[in-house]
Amino acid sequence: MSLTLHEIIPVGENRHWTFIAARCGDRWLGGAVGKTEPPSAKLPPSADGLDPNMFFVFPEVSDELQLGVLDRDRAILLVGAIAQDIESTYGGITTWRVAPELQGRPDDFRCEVCDRVGCQGVECVGADIDLDMEGH
Repeated sequence: MSLTLHEIIPVGENRHWTFIAARCGDRWLGGAVGKTEPPSAKLPPSADGLDPNMFFVFPEVSDELQLGVLDRDRAILLVGAIAQDIESTYGGITTWRVAPELQGRPDDFRCEVCDRVGCQGVECVGADIDLDMEGH
């Protein structure tokens, strides 16, 4: 399976990751692309120092259960919030590449039920459903 990304927007970066929002079809996805520091002889050289084999899609950049969002700015804000969230373990953003009003903060997207960034109350509420597996 492959994803074709268009309009790739660098949101920010740190020593190990570049955080991006990108359009895939009519939806905006978010994720982290690993950096090749030091450059690896095993990988083809990349002009921007990014390793396309280390792209992690953020599932939290979604509309409930559908991956991606329709609003570009919302995707950018969510990417920043996820990258900055300690529990996401991406190490935060040391250099922002977007305007201050698009620099997402984790607490602006934290679920009131489970405290996860980007949950929207869908995953945590769904986990409380008692499934009848005997009568499937």
